[in-house]
Amino acid sequence: MSDVDALVAQLERDNEALLDFLYLCPLAIAQLDGAGAVEMMNPAGARIFMTLSAEPEIANLFDVLAPFAPTLRASVDGLTATAGTICENQRIEVGRRAPGEALPLVLTLTLIKLNSAKIMAVAADVSRSAAQERAAQATETRFRAVLDGVRDYAIFAVDLAGRVETWNKSAERLFGYAAAEVLGRDHAMLIARSHEPRERSAALLRGATAQGWAEDEGWWGRKESTRFWGNCVLSVAEDADGRPVGYTHIVRDLTRRKRNEDALRSLAHTDALTGATNRRGFDEALAAEFRRRSAEGEPFSLVMLDADHFKRVNDQHGHPGGDAVLIALAHACRDQLRECDLFARVGGEEFALLLPATDRAGARAAAERVRIAVESLRVAHGAETIRFTVSLGVAQVDAAGGTPEGLIALADGALYEAKRRGRNRVVLAAAPDL
Repeated sequence: MSDVDALVAQLERDNEALLDFLYLCPLAIAQLDGAGAVEMMNPAGARIFMTLSAEPEIANLFDVLAPFAPTLRASVDGLTATAGTICENQRIEVGRRAPGEALPLVLTLTLIKLNSAKIMAVAADVSRSAAQERAAQATETRFRAVLDGVRDYAIFAVDLAGRVETWNKSAERLFGYAAAEVLGRDHAMLIARSHEPRERSAALLRGATAQGWAEDEGWWGRKESTRFWGNCVLSVAEDADGRPVGYTHIVRDLTRRKRNEDALRSLAHTDALTGATNRRGFDEALAAEFRRRSAEGEPFSLVMLDADHFKRVNDQHGHPGGDAVLIALAHACRDQLRECDLFARVGGEEFALLLPATDRAGARAAAERVRIAVESLRVAHGAETIRFTVSLGVAQVDAAGGTPEGLIALADGALYEAKRRGRNRVVLAAAPDL
C-alpha cells in the first residue's frame, strides 16, 4: 500500500470515529449555516430539538428556539467578526416536555461562529440539575424565612476573631441592632456591659474551639440599653477541608423563664408575713458568704436581733397585733440596710442581718441604726398604738476557718447578753479566731 493509500485509509478511520462520537454523544451538536439553517445534527440534537419544533423536521434552529430565546438571532447578527463565540452556556427555560417527562426542560446553548458561513451549536439538557438548583434555592428561601421569622432566637455568625459576619432579621428583632450597626464589630458588644462582656465572649470562643461547641447562659444587652436573659449555643464553622473559619451563634431569649424561676426561688426563700428572706434562704446566703470569704479573704459580719417582750405584745394585742409589729420591724430594718445586705427572719420574732464586707465597727453602726429606728416606731393597731424595742448581737468573721453554725452561735450569745443587760441595746461578741 502506498503512502497515499495509507493516508486515505487513516482519514477514513478518523472520519468514522468522529461520526461515531457525534452519534453517541449525549450533547446536542449541530452544524448551521450563517442564517441558522441546519446542515448536520446528531441524534441527541434531533431528540432534544424535535420536542420544540412545531414542524415534523428541524429546518432552522434559530426559528425553533425563537419562542424561548427571542434575542438569539440578534446575538448572532451582533458578532461582526469572521469567527468567535456568539454565546456560551446560555440558559434557555423551555418548560414544556414530551409526554411522560416530569421535569420542565431547561437547556444550555453554546454557539461558535467558525466562519462567515458556518456556525457550530452545542446544547445540553440541564433539566435535572436545574430542578435540583431550584429545590436548593427553595429550601434556602424557606430556611431563611424560618430563621428570619423566629421570635425568641437570634442566629448570627462571627469570624475567628469574634467579629460579626452575618446578621438576620431575628437577630435584629432580639438585639435591636440593624445589620449595618453590628457587621464587622466584636460580638462582645452584644453582651450586657455589667457582665464582663470581653471575658465572657473570649471564654465562649475558647470553649467552642476546644470541643467544637460551647454553651452559655447569662445577660445579653440590647441596643436600647435594656437586657435579656439568654441561652447561647456556639458551634465552630469549618470550610470544605475541615479548617475552622468562624463560629455560629444561636441565642435564645429566656427572660420569661428566668423571671419565673427567680419568682419561684423568691417564694421558696421568702417569709410570707414580713417579706424577709426565710431561714432556708439565710442559711444558703451565709454558706455562700463563707465560701466568698475563703476565696477573697474579705471579712463580713452577722447581726442577730430579737423583738423585746414579744410575748407581752401578743398577750396584750393578740396575734394580729404581733403580726403588725413584725411587719413594721421588717420595714424599719430594710430601710437601714444597703442593697447588698441580707435581712432574714430566722425564728418567730428573731431576725438576722448578714452584712458583706463589713467589720465589727460597721456592723455595730448598722445595728445601732436599726435599734434607733425600731425604738421610734409607732405601730397603729385598731384604736391602739404599739411601741416596742429590739436587742441586737453583733459578730464578725475576720480569719480563715470557722463555720456558719459557729458564727450564729457567737452572734446569738451577744444577743442574749444584750437582753441580760436590760434589752434595747447592741452588744458586740468577742472576736475569737473563727
